[in-house]
Amino acid sequence: MKRKLAGALSVIICIAVVFSVIAAVRTEISGKSSSIICYYNDRAWSLSGSYPVEVNTSGVYYVPLTLFVQLPDVTVRINETLQTFIITHGDLYLSFDTVSDFAANQDKIRTPIATYERHGERYVPVEIVCAYLELGFEKVISPATGAAAIRITDGNQEYSFSTLLRRKHPGFYPTDTTAPPDTEPVTPPITVTPTLTERVVYITVEDSPGEYTDKILDVLDEYGYDATFFVIGSKAEARIETLSRIAAGGHAIALHTMEHDASLLTSADDILSDIEAENELLSKIIKQKSRIWRAPDGGDKLPALDSDARRKLSAEGYIVWDANVEIPANYGPYSAANVLINGIRKNEISVLRFTENANTAATLRRVLDFIKNNSDACEVRVISPAFEEYTKP
Repeated sequence: MKRKLAGALSVIICIAVVFSVIAAVRTEISGKSSSIICYYNDRAWSLSGSYPVEVNTSGVYYVPLTLFVQLPDVTVRINETLQTFIITHGDLYLSFDTVSDFAANQDKIRTPIATYERHGERYVPVEIVCAYLELGFEKVISPATGAAAIRITDGNQEYSFSTLLRRKHPGFYPTDTTAPPDTEPVTPPITVTPTLTERVVYITVEDSPGEYTDKILDVLDEYGYDATFFVIGSKAEARIETLSRIAAGGHAIALHTMEHDASLLTSADDILSDIEAENELLSKIIKQKSRIWRAPDGGDKLPALDSDARRKLSAEGYIVWDANVEIPANYGPYSAANVLINGIRKNEISVLRFTENANTAATLRRVLDFIKNNSDACEVRVISPAFEEYTKP
């Protein structure tokens, strides 16, 4: 009886939230996001001052699906062919139909909820989603500057929101007042290795899927981290099961040309044609497409990828992601891992470049050991098309 009552109250709360903003979700996004701070659990979304929040003309906050992917207890599944996606938290879920602008929950109740395509990614109204999925949602307006801050939680947070804002944004609260009292016990500040401040790490693996992919995936599974795999079309076609394992494991799929042959890419049109061909192939195999692309040996090695070509790719919704930490040729696992670890120490945002070979899994293991031992400072993310500030490390 208590469970039924709790379920009924949950539905009532969700309906109240939805109808309080139902007119707002059908208005256009204004794009006013520069002053909005965004956290998930105890992590800031961006370390460089650019946040993934969009606000529509009625003041409703929208965030990309990628933000929910960062929460350990939340899963997101996308079907581009049917133009649907599902966000799940425990036994609760929301299934969105982007064509009709309706969403259905686990009780088969359909509600009009509009979503938007922004920056090459689907954005959803964050407060509505959190209400339906029983995720925590906090919004604070700075009494000092008027800036807004929001946080989404799935129960894995350790610190109150005001504690995080005081630590990370000293000017958020006026110096002559104190923040609102915490409802959570006061906890000591987060401590990390003295020489390592907070940073984001992107693990990117090129030339997949191949004979070493399964070993690489085994290591990632063992440590519980996700990577971005830059896939070669011809290899994908030859190793469908391996590609499916990459996708099913929650790793990001990115494009790395059909044949890994730079001589076939002599113009922007060649590059776009190759991208479209690979996306069509991936759509047939795993029902996914990607907007992330990397040249066979990196963008600086491809003459056709000049400024005009980059503009054309951007206009078509594609983003070039190169790396800022690479392994020199002929390095063994130990030396290669040291290079990558030093890159993490040096850069606030590190995009690590692995290529599939016999040493990749061993090198990756050493790097993940370092990341795990410094987990308070290092956060591993998969590449999202929503944030171009990380594409030029």
